[in-house]
Amino acid sequence: MAGEGFPVQVCCRVMGVSESGFYAWRTRPLSARALRHAWLTDMIREVHTASRCVYGAAGSTPNSPSAAESRSDTARSPC
Repeated sequence: MAGEGFPVQVCCRVMGVSESGFYAWRTRPLSARALRHAWLTDMIREVHTASRCVYGAAGSTPNSPSAAESRSDTARSPC
């Protein structure tokens, strides 16, 4: 925020959060859910790039054994 020219105090007031809460959030490590989401995002990007950026199931079906994620795991993952 401050690096983009917006004062932290103003942003916190607009978002309705305390400054101390913001600074605590900023230094907190990522949760297991956030780490999994980041991993899934990377996997999707890799598959999309490997399929020459073709959209759809036919062009982007993962072929690697490590991509054996169940549909329920990926369907629950928020975008």
